[in-house]
Amino acid sequence: MREAEALARAGGYPGATRILEELARQPPSASSRDRALYALGRLFVLPDNPARDYRQALAYFDRLVREYPESVYVPDARAWRDLISAYFARIQELERLKRIDAELERQRRP
Repeated sequence: MREAEALARAGGYPGATRILEELARQPPSASSRDRALYALGRLFVLPDNPARDYRQALAYFDRLVREYPESVYVPDARAWRDLISAYFARIQELERLKRIDAELERQRRP
């Protein structure tokens, strides 16, 4: 886990991801598995991570909450899930408004 954290701090996101994914594949009873799932979720929301992927982050946070409901990381994971879900809702709303705007513009033209 420490190696993954050091790699992430240094911008070595692919290496950190590989290590954390390996830890997340450990048996459910592994002591650091919940921490690995949380770290993976956080890794995929980092703005300077070229592989940033909010859907993947959401999947890791969901998995953490589902598999380790008593984990100390669950409150933060839930907050991240809410934030990411709100982001996706805003994107959908923006797309809907763009469609309406395009339709209104089309109707104005002869």
